[in-house]
Amino acid sequence: MANGAPDSDARATGAGGAAQVAWRELLGVLRDADQSFLDPARGDFDELEIADGYRNLTSVLTFAYGMYMRVDRHWPIFLPSPKDPPGEMRLGEHPDVEYRWAAIRGDRRYCIKGRRGDEAYLSFTAHGGLRGSGLQQRFDGHVNHHDLTTDDDGRFEILVAAEPPDDPRVAWLSISPEVNEIYARAYHLDLECDRRAEYTIEPLDAVTPVTFDSLEVAERLRQMANAVRDVTLAMPQPLTNPNVMGETWTLDGTGPSRMWTALDNTYSRGVFRLEPDQALLLEGTVVPCDHWSVQLWSPFLASGDYRRNRVSVNHAQATLGPAGEFRVAVTTRDPEIPGLDFVSTDGGRQGTFVVRWMCPQEPPPAPTCRLVDLADLARESA
Repeated sequence: MANGAPDSDARATGAGGAAQVAWRELLGVLRDADQSFLDPARGDFDELEIADGYRNLTSVLTFAYGMYMRVDRHWPIFLPSPKDPPGEMRLGEHPDVEYRWAAIRGDRRYCIKGRRGDEAYLSFTAHGGLRGSGLQQRFDGHVNHHDLTTDDDGRFEILVAAEPPDDPRVAWLSISPEVNEIYARAYHLDLECDRRAEYTIEPLDAVTPVTFDSLEVAERLRQMANAVRDVTLAMPQPLTNPNVMGETWTLDGTGPSRMWTALDNTYSRGVFRLEPDQALLLEGTVVPCDHWSVQLWSPFLASGDYRRNRVSVNHAQATLGPAGEFRVAVTTRDPEIPGLDFVSTDGGRQGTFVVRWMCPQEPPPAPTCRLVDLADLARESA
């Protein structure tokens, strides 16, 4: 080595071992990742959207790091994702929801102990497969708050194992040997003011040490590379057939998780494409459910800045009709129409809208949407 420069012979002989090879594989995936939005076949993106594409790549890399490099599957803890900037949710998450994630092994046993908060919905879902876009990830065990037995203080206990607990008061999150994570969701109607659920996970089997040798680090780097590759293959999602309401659907749990969808949700989804003087008016019915909402996503499944803009609306915030009728306008800005519920793109011209019913007590009627001029909508709402 001369003048601090790495020795070329050391590089050629792979002095870094398996970790060096995996590191360079990750760098290669990152080098080409921007083709996911620069390739014209993936969509038509303007200067601001392309800039957000690069910003999104940093979130994807941080997501991959959080999912694979900073975990201990023998001795897990529930962690928030580090991928989200202040005031924004990335990679398809919702501003009303507190998400936590724990990396586990499917051949071990764990105990989750917690206490309910003011959340409208709480669940723990076990997954196997690649934690990337969800297209290579499958569902395994699942419990929600309806399955929990709580004491007078709202405390609960869940056994995470292949075999059920002996105590009927303990809920069972069943897992198969291929499981590698638990994804926790707490849906709130007022996340800022609500008391939040508290929970921890503890291993029930002997904890063995993890040695971060070259092979272990290489395996985690390859998992990160696979996650980045998988997410950028699926994102940005196609923005075709805009301003049309998609089908209403619910997962049956047998297929892939499809961009980390929740088993208990019923969804309607569509693409919006707007001019500044236009709105996409969504209309439908909120059937009895734990949580209902309309949310916007950018082309990269980012929520937008929920501190500065109204990027989602739930059933406690919306003005509903006597039978639960909703009327929500997707707009590029505040339409300043009294009494009209809206969600704003903050100037964004295209993206995705999602309608969710969490644990609906009956199948919701398919909502509708129609493109309108803001001036006409103001007269219609007068």
